[in-house]
Parts: sequence; C-alpha cells; structure tokens
Amino acid sequence: MFGDPFESKKWIQKKIKDVAVSMQDGSNVNTKLYLEHGPVLFLRIQNVWRDEIRLDDTVYISENDNRNYASSSLSDGDLLISKIGRINTKDSSLGRVSIYRGEDDKANYSNNIIRIRFNDEISSAFINKMMNLEKYQLFIRQSCQGSTDKRALSKALIGEYPIIVPPIALQNAYVEMAEQSDKSKFELENAIKELTATYKRIITESLG
Repeated sequence: MFGDPFESKKWIQKKIKDVAVSMQDGSNVNTKLYLEHGPVLFLRIQNVWRDEIRLDDTVYISENDNRNYASSSLSDGDLLISKIGRINTKDSSLGRVSIYRGEDDKANYSNNIIRIRFNDEISSAFINKMMNLEKYQLFIRQSCQGSTDKRALSKALIGEYPIIVPPIALQNAYVEMAEQSDKSKFELENAIKELTATYKRIITESLG
C-alpha cells in the first residue's frame, strides 16, 4: 500500500525520535516484588512478541510499586520494543514490536523493553505494523549492537530508525486492512487444522 518503508519518495519520512512524544526504558523491578496475581500487570521480555502480547507467563506488582516506578507505567496504545536477544535464533526476543492494549496505569514493564509514545501525526498501531514487516525486522537485526550472538538495542539507536508518515487517515486504513488480513489468515489456518483432523478421523475409522 505504501511501498518500500525505507526508500519511499511519495511519503514524508522522519526518524522515530521526531514523531515520539517520549521514549522510556523499563524499570529494573526486584523479583521479590513480583506477585502471582495483583492489580498491575508487569510485562517482561517473554511477554512481548511480534504484534502480540502473550500473557501465558505473567507476573504482577502492587499499585504502590507501580507508583514507585511511575516512569514505566503504561498507557493504552503504547508501543513496546524488546531490547535484547540472540541474532541467529529462531523466534529470538531481539527487536520484537507490539502494542499494549489496556487500561492506563494498570501495567508496567521491565528494563529489557523500551516504550514509545507518539504525537498526533502518527498512529502507534501503524508503526507497529510497519516495524513488524519482514524487511523492517531484518533492518532492526542488522542495526543492533554487540559482537557476539547476543545483541542489544538502545533508546538512542531506535530513535534514529526511519519511518514513513502518510496522512493519519491512510495509516488507520492500512491498520484496519492488515488486521482483517491477519484475522482471515487465522480463520483459514483453523479451518485447515479442523479439516486435517476430520480427514485423519475418517481414515482411522475406515481402517478400523
């Protein structure tokens, strides 16, 4: 819809730091403060995946601790980027990008994650889709710092990343189209699984 995210001549291109209201590293919360259940979700690097927040391995903190770490308290629509991981590992945690969707000040996040809030000219959902493109993910891996397999991203580095800035109406239209495509893909995959299971059952019954 928008062409190459790095070589577009049709759309204005800016750096992430130029469209961000704020960029904030997470907090190094002592694990002794973790709760099995609680009022404030505490997101760690294993919770941030590509275009997805996974909550199958979660911890929580108290409201008082959330106030103590107010700089990393989350608001709905905040963009989250995981900072560390192995560059040559399948499903590496390096450079995963997703969005927090939830009530303001009811979630916080660890120091292995960076949070970005954007101004009115850019949609965090649009940035999320752009940065999850395979070409952009490859760019992130090529830009990361470190001399070993385990690499890291920094706030300063991410701030220099380029992003196109089409009109906000087109950004929203793109996000809607992409989400509908993802939904259709999910439904198709489920249909294939059900069809395969039915086929196996029929074969088993016919042989029995």
